[in-house]
Amino acid sequence: DLIEAYNKFSSYIARVSSAMSSGRSGADTLLISNLTNIWSEFNGAESDRINELSSVMSNAVNELTEKHIPFHIGDETILKEYGYVQGDVLYIGDCNYKTVVIPDNTVLLASTEKLLAEFEHGGGFIAYTSSLPENDICDNSSIIYTSRICDGYSLHYFFNNSNEDITATINAGTKMLDLSSGDIVPFHGVYK
Repeated sequence: DLIEAYNKFSSYIARVSSAMSSGRSGADTLLISNLTNIWSEFNGAESDRINELSSVMSNAVNELTEKHIPFHIGDETILKEYGYVQGDVLYIGDCNYKTVVIPDNTVLLASTEKLLAEFEHGGGFIAYTSSLPENDICDNSSIIYTSRICDGYSLHYFFNNSNEDITATINAGTKMLDLSSGDIVPFHGVYK
């Protein structure tokens, strides 16, 4: 029955939305956007250089995603206005980062370079995308991963981004929220 299927789907989406809006983001990695770089090269027409810079950013996003590293993307103008460093942590508003990733071939604003120098001097970690090790939380790059930090627990969200049935070993916790029923059930580390 169509109404019953719609109600099940709506309940499923409501559970995902509730879980993903609880607590705060578990991302402690900031990927610096190269949009400032792109604007500085833009001359009103498409060019190989703009396409190259766009690909660099897209590749950085894909690599972090495939390595299961939760991240945010940071704009340099926002960093200049709201970014500050305390010790080995870079803050932007309520978010804080222990790792900053710079896409390959990115030229940074002087204000970003100054902030990152302070961050690195305080013990913060700066890397290029390809130098980051893979997060061992999941062994299948077709699985998309993010996390939330809630009162008393961490919530890990995994999503099969392929069009195929897959198997993955997941190294996170012993309980799982069954999104179809809303029940908390035991989890033994293998997703099928």
